[in-house]
Amino acid sequence: MCEAIIERTRNGKLQRYREGCWAGDKPPYGYLYNRETRKLVINEAEVRIVRRIYSEYNEGKTLYGIADGLNRDGIPGRTMRCKGWRQTAMRQVIINPVFKGSEIVNRHANIAYINTIDLTNTIRVDVPPIVTEQVWQTAQERLRNNKHSKPKKRGEFLLQGIISCGVCGHAYRADRYKETGMTKRRWG
Repeated sequence: MCEAIIERTRNGKLQRYREGCWAGDKPPYGYLYNRETRKLVINEAEVRIVRRIYSEYNEGKTLYGIADGLNRDGIPGRTMRCKGWRQTAMRQVIINPVFKGSEIVNRHANIAYINTIDLTNTIRVDVPPIVTEQVWQTAQERLRNNKHSKPKKRGEFLLQGIISCGVCGHAYRADRYKETGMTKRRWG
């Protein structure tokens, strides 16, 4: 009996999504749920923050720098119990396609893996975009290009993650061998 209730509930939510309605719990940051239309609408109080995050990120600020700036400016966090903004929250905002107007549901994976999972069985729900497709794509490109190795210790391997090969584009990387303490430098 319990499995039948769970199955009917799940099917009902999926049907609402197929109809273009919101059937989730809490809407993403920057949106509110409109009970009359059963759709997401833009939350004017939060939309400025989302646009600020994308703007600052696309202008070259780090995720940590953006979070720090929001905290310094006293911008409340994403939830009531939140103690402030963190760079992981910035990354979640940057990678989420809902902000360009496409909520992806029935994905069976955290939003952090959105660019690596199979999206064939997902349902796309159109929502009002907060940023343009171009702004969102610019942020995705910068996020892809920013992946680099971080040094193991502060002050060690100073050029790691900063310089890259002019021919192939791979980042400079260095490793320390545990047995000998020797350093191996390489590209890639």
